[in-house]
Amino acid sequence: MTIAKAMKITELKDQLAAKSTNEIIHPYKDAAASDWALNSIADSLQAGIVTGMPRCKACTEAGHYKS
Repeated sequence: MTIAKAMKITELKDQLAAKSTNEIIHPYKDAAASDWALNSIADSLQAGIVTGMPRCKACTEAGHYKS
């Protein structure tokens, strides 16, 4: 949420292409988030501020993530 606020203050959010939240988050099927956070997560992903690995479950099973 803090990142989303900073994006709004710096007008970075205004520079993002118009895409639906579902379109941006869909590749990250394993990501669990509350509905209220989805727009902020999508904005951060689209801006490249945060990244992830689509289909994370496969990455975990392959040993890319350590607990």
